[in-house]
Amino acid sequence: MKIDRIKHLSLLIKEEISKILLLSLEQEALKFITITKVELTRDMRLAKVYFSGFKKEDNCDPQSLVSLMLKNRGAIRKELSLKLNLRHTPELKFYYDDSIEYAQKINDIINKIKEEE
Repeated sequence: MKIDRIKHLSLLIKEEISKILLLSLEQEALKFITITKVELTRDMRLAKVYFSGFKKEDNCDPQSLVSLMLKNRGAIRKELSLKLNLRHTPELKFYYDDSIEYAQKINDIINKIKEEE
């Protein structure tokens, strides 16, 4: 039962953080960030938030996006606490998820091999 609650809450946190980035915060670069996954610990005190970013500008490298997310962590958590009715809003840790870019590189390699045949 508790695992189902954790999964449900993880999905809810993912959805709410996505909305917060898009609608509530004023920094333009945050609007191009996609939350890919949220892992909530069993005690629900820590949420590991995985995200990827659309590279609109050359200065939007993964490290600068992580720094930007960390800089806005307090505001994101505050907005999250207003949206969710929880006794304790989890701490947020942000991690850049490069799986989409990795999959694209693999796809490009496969396409290149097909073209050479």
